[in-house]
Amino acid sequence: MAAGDRRREAKSRVRQIVSPNAWQLSDIAALIDAGKVRPLVEHVFPLSHAAEAHRLSEQGRMRGKSVLGTEVI
Repeated sequence: MAAGDRRREAKSRVRQIVSPNAWQLSDIAALIDAGKVRPLVEHVFPLSHAAEAHRLSEQGRMRGKSVLGTEVI
């Protein structure tokens, strides 16, 4: 991605701070469902690797979020 593209992408990002509020969370979910907001997921870990995910998040170098999922047995 070219530098100009990265700058435009960065400007288009919106940071939203929310407290536990059902109305706000519902509004954000609607924006995500409509494709207007795209969460940035950096890593997906099985639940058994939660400690590794936590270590990575503490390093402070991640741009996106880590997602923990359940394992299918």
